Amino acid sequence: MDFGSETFTGTGSIEIAEIADDGEAAARVQQHMDHVRSLVESCPQVRLTQMDADYVLEFSEIELEALRPAEGDGDGTVGYARTRSLADAEEDGMIGAQILFTRAGDDVVMVSFIGEPAAAQEEFTAMAEAVTAATTEALAD
Repeated sequence: MDFGSETFTGTGSIEIAEIADDGEAAARVQQHMDHVRSLVESCPQVRLTQMDADYVLEFSEIELEALRPAEGDGDGTVGYARTRSLADAEEDGMIGAQILFTRAGDDVVMVSFIGEPAAAQEEFTAMAEAVTAATTEALAD
């Protein structure tokens, strides 16, 4: 499902998956969540060239207010905020993004926003947490 706003240039989405009982799917989800944590902790800035343009990607940890952070294996949330800008420009063409991954039992929910730099800010974290909480609550029923 995608959603947006008349006052924000960008988009948001929610994706939901059910983890199969075979154990392999749960291991892949855990591995992905571990990779997200590792990326945020070890690589706060990346420079890349794409189609002859140089970009800087900056990653930061999200401060969760309503959701429980994932610790080790099992349920919880990991996420990050990211900005992308041209390497030779301060604000020109900057894009913000935010992604939360939440595991709740056999369900995985990903909520993301991308667009204006505001998408990487606390206001969007609060929205992502609210969408995630409502979704995981509905899935538990």
